[in-house]
Amino acid sequence: MIKLIKLALAISLVFPAFYLRTPFLASLRDWAFGLVFILSLGLIVSEISGWTRNSSQRQVILSVLILAIASFSFSLAVTTEVKSQLTKQAILNREASQLETLGQHFIVGYRNLEEVKTLVKKGAIAGVFITRRNIQSKTPDEINQEIQSLQAIRANQGLSPLWIATDQEGGIVSRLSPPLTQLPPLSSIIKDEKDIDSAKEDVIRYASIQGKELSEIGINLNFGGYGYPS
Repeated sequence: MIKLIKLALAISLVFPAFYLRTPFLASLRDWAFGLVFILSLGLIVSEISGWTRNSSQRQVILSVLILAIASFSFSLAVTTEVKSQLTKQAILNREASQLETLGQHFIVGYRNLEEVKTLVKKGAIAGVFITRRNIQSKTPDEINQEIQSLQAIRANQGLSPLWIATDQEGGIVSRLSPPLTQLPPLSSIIKDEKDIDSAKEDVIRYASIQGKELSEIGINLNFGGYGYPS
């Protein structure tokens, strides 16, 4: 029974190992890598240390399967992570002249502010995408200070401002709320029974709140798209 549980665990580790560097696990990447690394290594050590000559044929087959699958997950996760880190360092250490031509076409998300500052200094990107992970537990002033620290680098280089993008549509797609105002979906404030002038006033009021708040923290590009009731 224990062998079957180990086999099931080994099989369950294949998915996170395979998708470690894909968008599926973007928000859980560090945890996923640690989980696969520790559990697969634990299974490998457990099976090797528990190997005896008195094991039945069924136990031997299960042990071989567990070892093979756990070893695959372990090697895949480690290889993927090492390759990713080497690629990241290769990019961060490139000469600015090699990055500038391509960099003007990229807007990137980020987790580490210092790493993205390095990219800005090298002209490797044209902008950044701000989302919930970048603003958690921060005030609007703190968010603005981070953004302005990136813009200051561009200004010192004599370059045009970075695109500072987000996706703040309102409703459930409100990546910067809080601290920004949680607005309802735009479609919800445009009622069929309203005349055009009333609807226009509501839209202007809505857009003014959203535009003012985004501008105050340094956002100059909003990918939010608005739907209209049918």
